Amino acid sequence: MSNISRHVLKTFGIKVLYALVNFLTGIIIARILGPTGKGEYTMVLLVSSMGVSLGSMNIGETAIYFFNKKKISLGTILASDSMFILSSSLIYIAIIFCLWKLDLLPWKELSHPHLILFACLLVPLIFLQVHFLDILRCNKQ
Repeated sequence: MSNISRHVLKTFGIKVLYALVNFLTGIIIARILGPTGKGEYTMVLLVSSMGVSLGSMNIGETAIYFFNKKKISLGTILASDSMFILSSSLIYIAIIFCLWKLDLLPWKELSHPHLILFACLLVPLIFLQVHFLDILRCNKQ
């Protein structure tokens, strides 16, 4: 079997395993939390993914572009992206916290309102994951 075929099969296997784990996790979460808890869990995922979507601004693609053009080093990418991740995460957390304290969002009606704050704390971790994947892509190319 060629090297490309092995990589394709490996990628396919990982994607199938990932889908299976997500499917089983969804069933377990729905069973444990029930309809109300499942909705709250979905809200937590929405808040964290919204923060990442709004805050990422395609910085990874920009880093890969400039690295491939030999205009910037991986060390510079690591330093600048880390500062960007820290500042944008803090801004997002501050905005959500202010909206929370001003009662502008209906999240206090949740049975576990602290989960929204937990979701905000997930934003920097998700940023870091995406950031390091982008650095790996730069390093691989």
